[in-house]
Amino acid sequence: MSKIYVDEITGFEGTETGAPITLSGDTATLGSGVIFPAGHIITTSTIDWEKSQASDIDLGSTTFAETGIEVSITPKLAAGSSGSKIVLFFHTGSATQTEVGTTNQLTIARATSSSTAIGSATDLSDSGTTTDYYSPGEVGRYPLSFCFVDESGYSAGTTYYYQVYGKSAAASNPFRIVRAGANYSLIAFEIKQ
Repeated sequence: MSKIYVDEITGFEGTETGAPITLSGDTATLGSGVIFPAGHIITTSTIDWEKSQASDIDLGSTTFAETGIEVSITPKLAAGSSGSKIVLFFHTGSATQTEVGTTNQLTIARATSSSTAIGSATDLSDSGTTTDYYSPGEVGRYPLSFCFVDESGYSAGTTYYYQVYGKSAAASNPFRIVRAGANYSLIAFEIKQ
């Protein structure tokens, strides 16, 4: 078996200082010149995950309010057709509506600082395509999951915070997005376009 020992790998017409692959021992580092294929996951967010939530997360506001469920991600590429998109997934094992026949809404919004009010964040639902939850017959516990995609307006190298926001149909009947003892998770992936 033969081995080749090198410190850097570059193309035939590449520059001496611009090697896209650098080697050190058994570690290879990809430089900024490496192009990922479409559909490749480039980076993931922090993960907001709770195995057993200590107390209920209730939304009693009739306008969008913070839930405290938030992740951060620093994209490697800018948004756009030659850049990337951010795909966000939320799930809770047990949510509850507290009144029959009401519609509660959830959305995700992007901001450049943690714990931002929705009025200062970029709502990914465009205020017209929120995720609605309606209980026509009885109040019960049910799993709740949704996905949002952010395809524009973010830059490479900036840390962004994505938070779940929600509102209840009536302040007197809060929407319990996560019940005490239930699990929840929020995660974001940057995917090459």
